[in-house]
Amino acid sequence: MPTMKADANFSKKLVACYAIGWNITQDELDAYTGLEFAKGETDTGVIISFNSEAEYVDDKRGALKVTDVSAEKCPPVLDIFQEGVYHLYDYQFFYRNLEKNVQIRIDAFVKEK
Repeated sequence: MPTMKADANFSKKLVACYAIGWNITQDELDAYTGLEFAKGETDTGVIISFNSEAEYVDDKRGALKVTDVSAEKCPPVLDIFQEGVYHLYDYQFFYRNLEKNVQIRIDAFVKEK
């Protein structure tokens, strides 16, 4: 796996990486030293990642807890997901939020340049 050290300016060329439902490990962040998680909505050159889950699902992973959604109406569909894991619905739940956030980050990126 190549490292970001080969191009120290990589994150300066990146608006954002939307790694929805993807697990980003500390080892990966260490290997790609130019990348970090977003801290605010206008950050650029950052990673945005989340996975939607019901409130009873394990919270040690920092998953986004979705309320007012029932497992009956949003079943896991695939055998690889347990009940209450709403990963297949991440975009459906938050499409407009993501759309707005992408534009905010693009505007911030252009303004920085």
